[in-house]
Amino acid sequence: MKLYPQTFERRDKSCYIGGIRIKDLVQRYSTPLYIICAQTVKSRINLFKESFKKYLPFESRIAFAGKSLCVTGFLRKLNEMDMWLDVVSGGELYTAIKAGFDTKRIYFHGNNKSIEELEFAIRTGVGNIVVDGFSEIDKIKELSIKYGYIPCMIRISPGIEAHTHEFIKTGKIDSKFGFPVGENALSAVRELISINGVEFKGIHAHIGSQIFDPKPYKELVDIMFDFTKKLRDEGILVKNINLGGGFGIMYTEDDTPAS
Repeated sequence: MKLYPQTFERRDKSCYIGGIRIKDLVQRYSTPLYIICAQTVKSRINLFKESFKKYLPFESRIAFAGKSLCVTGFLRKLNEMDMWLDVVSGGELYTAIKAGFDTKRIYFHGNNKSIEELEFAIRTGVGNIVVDGFSEIDKIKELSIKYGYIPCMIRISPGIEAHTHEFIKTGKIDSKFGFPVGENALSAVRELISINGVEFKGIHAHIGSQIFDPKPYKELVDIMFDFTKKLRDEGILVKNINLGGGFGIMYTEDDTPAS
């Protein structure tokens, strides 16, 4: 991964992205100005798709974290590329819907969803509601009486110490996100699948952001597969395993993301 977009170039004492002089864009739109190179975005998405298709013997999905850039124009382009989308609030979900994003390809995350946000997600056909705590299960139970079918995953806290900044670690066993892996998470799944109308679609974890070392992800896969086996031993089928994101990117020349 490079620091600059693929179409970035310097010529005539000016900088260009996508063949357009940055100075001209600044004069037109003022500052601060965020410029997204569509060619770079498409290239990165295709690289992930091709790599997963080559190395994984099963179906895979790529999701974009809406929290990083939740604007209708950008989400519309992602939807055209059949991307999946993570949202963490009713506001982000609303923006995605305004962009025409296919709600069946949306994961609705968050550890403090209101019952109104959950109801909004159910009414608009969100494909995966990622349940983050027992209080949320209570809300799902209440809403199931009114709506019947609710597609849910659960978020587990795998107990992994990823080497990143303390403020963006999310996979520790005492994290405020998800159910600690083990009996706590097993109890959550049992309670969730006991609710009439709930479809249990799988498990999710997220260990942090700006992670350059791929080793924690291998450890996460092992933990997720082990937990999946425990569920299978109880006759519970896990249809999807969502490994979250957090791959480090190049913010400065000193950053060394995995290739």
